[in-house]
Amino acid sequence: MDEEENLIKKKSYEVGENLDNFSIDDLDIYLLKLDEEISRVKSIKKSKIAALTTAKSFFKG
Repeated sequence: MDEEENLIKKKSYEVGENLDNFSIDDLDIYLLKLDEEISRVKSIKKSKIAALTTAKSFFKG
């Protein structure tokens, strides 16, 4: 793998960016990164809901 390929694979992706010039491989990578980010956000949301539920039960009692 040469330097140019490394630079392409390390590219950061932004939600909402123009995807017209992406190759199919770039789109696959973009989708994987979106899936990873969705999982990360869902995990954070789950933790926050658990903390809120714990706090509500603590202050009700």
